[in-house]
Amino acid sequence: LSSFLAHAGDEIGNGGDAVLCKDDSGTIISAVMLDYYEGRHREVSLDLGAPELSPHQKVELALERLFEKNNFFANQLRQKAQSFFNNSSFKKNIELRDIPDSNEVFLERGCAIHQIAINQKVVYPGDKKYVVSKDLWDLLDNDNKAGLILHEIIYDSFIEQGHINSRAARYLNALLSSQAFEAYSMDQYEELKQLLKYNHFVDIWSVLSDYDLDVGKIYTF
Repeated sequence: LSSFLAHAGDEIGNGGDAVLCKDDSGTIISAVMLDYYEGRHREVSLDLGAPELSPHQKVELALERLFEKNNFFANQLRQKAQSFFNNSSFKKNIELRDIPDSNEVFLERGCAIHQIAINQKVVYPGDKKYVVSKDLWDLLDNDNKAGLILHEIIYDSFIEQGHINSRAARYLNALLSSQAFEAYSMDQYEELKQLLKYNHFVDIWSVLSDYDLDVGKIYTF
């Protein structure tokens, strides 16, 4: 992974990280998204359905969990997920410049963080929003491929709200990818929003026809 260093000066916004763990002989024994690595250490069990489901089917399973609590945010993320591959460039034999936005707490011996994707500002024709290391992508199972997609689209929304690191996005990703989220009450979900410091605003004109809402009022979800 050293033939090409992907970078774009100050145009790089954020990135997704994978944790690769090796045995004493240097053989890779696991490759997981940092989001799920941290979730496991918080005793949040990953559950994105059967192994044979595609990454997009697994993403949809996670977003269905969110839809029950916040349909506006879930649909916003769906739109981002549906365009992920069209907005991505998968490149082999590249080394992505590290984006120091993970603020991870610890790693086990034999494990290291690798930049698997960057989210960059699209400036010129031919640019893609996401640049993904194809070599690292191929090491992931479908759960973790879904996890990368979820990480990028969740963090993209959090960046829009002023977040400067990915800790909250990683926490939410791990939670949505677990059955634990299904047991959340609406009060618990509201507490989660406060903890993660995110709110999502609705274009009121797009929903007036479906809901009895006051014209001109700003609603937050």
